[in-house]
Amino acid sequence: MTEKEILTNEAILLTAMKENNTHLLDQLLHDHLLFTDPTGQTITKSMEIGAYISGNLHIEHLETKDQQISIFTDTAIVTVTVEVRGSFMNRPIEGKFRYLRVWQETGVHEYKIIGGSCIPILSSF
Repeated sequence: MTEKEILTNEAILLTAMKENNTHLLDQLLHDHLLFTDPTGQTITKSMEIGAYISGNLHIEHLETKDQQISIFTDTAIVTVTVEVRGSFMNRPIEGKFRYLRVWQETGVHEYKIIGGSCIPILSSF
């Protein structure tokens, strides 16, 4: 597992999200994914993909910065700031969020997200 491979998969993930590509999302998300969203709800792979299939989740804009990657043998932890604009269940989503994703090598040069979280970035504390 290399940083370059994780960066490539991160780029593929963002493309899949922007293009509503559930086939790619299915390949990138582990079957036992657990992800905590900004409301504190735990999301599974089927819930995430279901939101795209149903049209409830629509991403218009994703821009990343401040990405950091730590690699531990077959696991990588990624933190990244993401500026998002879109909608969920016809409600607008707009803001900056800090994502944490855990990638695991599940085969030779095959990586899947096994966990993560997303929190809003407040302009001040």
